[in-house]
Amino acid sequence: NSEFVYIYLSESHIIFTLGTTTLYSRLIEGKYPNISNLIPNDFKTIINIDRKKILQGVDRSSLLASEWANNNVNLEIINESTIKISSNASQIGQISETQQIDAIQGEKQLNISFDGRFMVDALRAIKEETITLSFGGSMRPILIEAGKQSAAVHLISPVRAY
Repeated sequence: NSEFVYIYLSESHIIFTLGTTTLYSRLIEGKYPNISNLIPNDFKTIINIDRKKILQGVDRSSLLASEWANNNVNLEIINESTIKISSNASQIGQISETQQIDAIQGEKQLNISFDGRFMVDALRAIKEETITLSFGGSMRPILIEAGKQSAAVHLISPVRAY
């Protein structure tokens, strides 16, 4: 069954029709923003880690964090082979666990907080076993890459932790 997609175009709108389905969209004028500077390329610390293990650790910490006003999860590099994932809700309690790093490059100390839900979503979207987390510092975005075969990257913004 080969149906045609009909495309209708005006100066301000575009319509796609396929059978009984119609998609209508408004065209936006102006120059598309420059996004080349959005993804950082200078990092102080780069770690390789097992995706499933860090996903489980961040997910556990997010459970506690989501019961409170925010969903902040903290990640701290303890030494060249260990990270600590933690969360603290003052009226509920705290969770803390350590995990092994496969490899680390650059600075061996880092403490960063982020919204655990965003990290969990990014890690669930990746299928590779080992991922690369790149850090520019405690208040710079975290870049998550899924290996050399994938062009997809995930960018997680840090949050201030008091």
